[in-house]
Amino acid sequence: MLNNGRVVQWQDEKGVGFVQDNAGQRTFLHIKAFISIARRPMVGDKVQYRRARDAKGRIIASDVRLVEPHPAASSMQKNQQREGLSAKHPRPFQNPRQSRGVPQGTRMPAFLHQVLGIVSLGMLSLFCVQSLLPLHLLSYVGLLSVLTGLIYWLDKWYAQTNAWRIQEHTLHLFALLGGWPGAWLAQTWVRHKASKLSFQIKFWVTVLLNLIGLMLLNWPQGTAMISKVGGWVHMHLSGW
Repeated sequence: MLNNGRVVQWQDEKGVGFVQDNAGQRTFLHIKAFISIARRPMVGDKVQYRRARDAKGRIIASDVRLVEPHPAASSMQKNQQREGLSAKHPRPFQNPRQSRGVPQGTRMPAFLHQVLGIVSLGMLSLFCVQSLLPLHLLSYVGLLSVLTGLIYWLDKWYAQTNAWRIQEHTLHLFALLGGWPGAWLAQTWVRHKASKLSFQIKFWVTVLLNLIGLMLLNWPQGTAMISKVGGWVHMHLSGW
């Protein structure tokens, strides 16, 4: 069944939004749901679409066609014609997921990502060689790294299949809890989140905190400090 509605919300950088029918029902809209379109969608565009369900059973818009463009889009088309672009041969549309990239100034250099990872893993290996890392803690880091790597792989797969993504703070949480080696390996092997500078800054902060924590555990004064902080937290939580 065809439905008529308008685009009421659109995030062009993500290629997603919502369409609302005349009854006020909102439906999730993805850029790949359009059958054919010569430009990016805009809020206010009138469209026809069908309702379908994705792999997880959520209602989404499919077979979307642009029926009536937003007035602003018509002005844009006139400007293109003045620039010598024919209305019969509009500028080819680029899928935001394909054309969108990390701006050059906000990318993490690949060599820096590799160097930081090798140095950090080297420090972790040094703790293991010198028997400064208890076996139970080493097992914990290993298991959590495997789990973190799987979560990265799953998020990469979600990104490729246009499914709902795992939030970045969840990825950082697993790294902070000790799964950072698996996170770095996953970033390197599946090329996921390895070049986004804002993400990488937060990620390396979690790595630094983990390494500082290991140093404190192997420093007598540091162990006492951690015990005091743990006792203080326990005392205040018990008082609630």
